[in-house]
Amino acid sequence: MKNQLKTKFIFLLGSIILTGFNSFEKEYIILQEADSYYLKNEFQNAIQVYESLLEMNLHSPSIYFNLGNAYFQINELGKSRWAYETGLVYFPRYKELKFNLDMLKKTLTNDIEIESNRFNNFLKMITLNELIDFICFLLLLLTIFIGLKKSRKINDIFYPNSIIIFSIFIVIFIISFKITMSRELQGVVITNQPEVFSDLKNKIIDKNIVLFDGNKVSIINHKQNFYEISLIDGRKGWINKNQLRNL
Repeated sequence: MKNQLKTKFIFLLGSIILTGFNSFEKEYIILQEADSYYLKNEFQNAIQVYESLLEMNLHSPSIYFNLGNAYFQINELGKSRWAYETGLVYFPRYKELKFNLDMLKKTLTNDIEIESNRFNNFLKMITLNELIDFICFLLLLLTIFIGLKKSRKINDIFYPNSIIIFSIFIVIFIISFKITMSRELQGVVITNQPEVFSDLKNKIIDKNIVLFDGNKVSIINHKQNFYEISLIDGRKGWINKNQLRNL
């Protein structure tokens, strides 16, 4: 009986490993295909394949970097910005993404953003996974110190324990603040001068709000096929979801 269970477990484990390997191999082949199109300047084909990789939940800085470049080459500036900014969410210290995003912003029409403070800029440089890993490390240290105290290898354990516990609370605060920031939905306009409605029910167009491809807005509500957006000056309006891409 035990041998049968052991055999089944080994078979199941082997199947999981083989499935994971086959999946990785498939994704790698698709990535090579996308890169091949990109290097041959077949940007439309490259975009299609890179987007399919993102739909497969495969993320890498090179995918977002090349996708943003490909969109830029065919003059789809809003989608190019989306690729760079989304890539920086996952890989905030990837300098090439930041450099290209800054260069792209200089080409945009009517692009105005609120300048982030130093604390927000610091938070953007750290991912949630890195913060969680750091908490796990601190908890491991705390466990080690408590174990040493119980084994009487360290007499006065209060000081290091206090520092670690205080650090854990600080990191938890930063995580909660970062999660709050991530809930503030934003989007990038992906068409030139889309219609913005002040009254969605009666389809009244607000001619005072003029948006351009690549402009960044806040998303505050949604209804049917429309997003309610807010600009940095406080003006609000409704825009078709097809003309905006969420960050």
